[in-house]
Amino acid sequence: MKKRKLLTTLLALAVAAGALTACSGGDKTPDTSSEAAGGTSQTSSAEQSENKPSGEIPTLVWYQIGEAPANLADGVAAMNEYTADKIGVKVELKFLDWGVWSDKVKTIVSTGEPYDMMFTNSDFYAAHVNMGALMDITDLLDAEAPALKSFIPEDVWKGVKIKDRIYSVPTYKDSSQRQYWVWDKEMVDKYSIDYENIVTLADLDPVLRQIKEGEGKSFYPFILDKNGVNGQFMYFDSNVRYDDETATVQEVLEREEMVNFFRQIHAWYKDGIINPDAPTTTELPKVRTCFSAQGFPGANVTWSANMGKEVVSQPWSPAVYTTGTILGSVNAISSNSKYPAEALKYLELANTDPTLRNMLAYGVEDVNFKVLENKTIEKLNDVWTAPAYSQATFFTMYPVSPNPPDQWTLVQKQNEEAVPSILLGFTFDRTPVEAELTALDAVGAKYNAELYTGAKDPDLIIPQYLADKKAAGSEKILAEYQKQINEFLGK
Repeated sequence: MKKRKLLTTLLALAVAAGALTACSGGDKTPDTSSEAAGGTSQTSSAEQSENKPSGEIPTLVWYQIGEAPANLADGVAAMNEYTADKIGVKVELKFLDWGVWSDKVKTIVSTGEPYDMMFTNSDFYAAHVNMGALMDITDLLDAEAPALKSFIPEDVWKGVKIKDRIYSVPTYKDSSQRQYWVWDKEMVDKYSIDYENIVTLADLDPVLRQIKEGEGKSFYPFILDKNGVNGQFMYFDSNVRYDDETATVQEVLEREEMVNFFRQIHAWYKDGIINPDAPTTTELPKVRTCFSAQGFPGANVTWSANMGKEVVSQPWSPAVYTTGTILGSVNAISSNSKYPAEALKYLELANTDPTLRNMLAYGVEDVNFKVLENKTIEKLNDVWTAPAYSQATFFTMYPVSPNPPDQWTLVQKQNEEAVPSILLGFTFDRTPVEAELTALDAVGAKYNAELYTGAKDPDLIIPQYLADKKAAGSEKILAEYQKQINEFLGK
């Protein structure tokens, strides 16, 4: 496994999870011609040819997450005109809205409803592989989509492997996780904050106290919702610190670094730096003085747009690859698809061809967007609502102006510098401890909000929490993690 040294001195920790898009720089895009792919594009293999009449162009059903664009039919028509000529394949995009996506996916898979491709993530990926619902594309990648195979780095492919086999195409984007402190620039200027040198919670503490004193009793410079600090567990992967080469499983809340983290959060809560309603807050305000977010170079443009004010930011963690960060977005082919080779060729084109990539992300050219001379995108309206993160790579997609043309090149560079977790590629099988995990979820619902927001003293609440976790079966769960990790690493 590739090893790199971390150059940080962070007190704060973090992970549970964290996005945008990319242009690979210049005009260099992978070769997706039929010659490069090792065969003609109209009929990807003799086996698939038997499934359709001669000359018929197959239409692939692709399930995606999110709100269906108002002009979906026009967008799909434009894509199909392009891809029918390019690779002899069309697509029917079906969107499952955010609120129903999870339940609909369960129903589609459990009932065997026909489809060809589907966006999925870590919530379902391993379970659906174990059910036999997703196609093993390991060998098909080499035979039908070598340009796609070479375009996505090996570390990213490793993140989607289960028992050394590949069952999905990872969405190669901000696939590594890096956490940033994001600041309201107006407050930075007002208090002359040296934000570029603030990394740890210890660095952050005096600055937040200065702002609190200056703004008054009713002002909260570090607003949280009930989930706490974004990225607070990011240094832990399956109960193992990501850089622990011994891969020793440990209860995270027994680690001194995490206890100290929550001691600092509790001090801020007591002193009015964190909003008092944090344990029950489910929706964060649009404007915040300082917050933690998963990000990448150029994310300031999006954060500023979301907040309606200019922001500045600085990383507080290294970039880290884990199985979880990679499985945030993947696209799989149904094991029942009649056209698996064609589906893989379509996903290859979606990832490697800027024309199709931009249409998927932005809609109909000259209707929803136009391409500027510097190869950035001007959005003409907000009609095309499809989420770009769930479709394909960011690195052949043009950035949205006023982002610079090299925005995604910088994100790609951050990925290249990412440190792979010692457990990259490991996926935990919940089956042996499903009952205990369910019980543990109930325990977490009792304690997490008050611990994560600092509402309760960690020196009092953590011992209670740990006792209840053990009663729910946490020791059995940790032992199962260690067993499976040892098997994964060949110990």
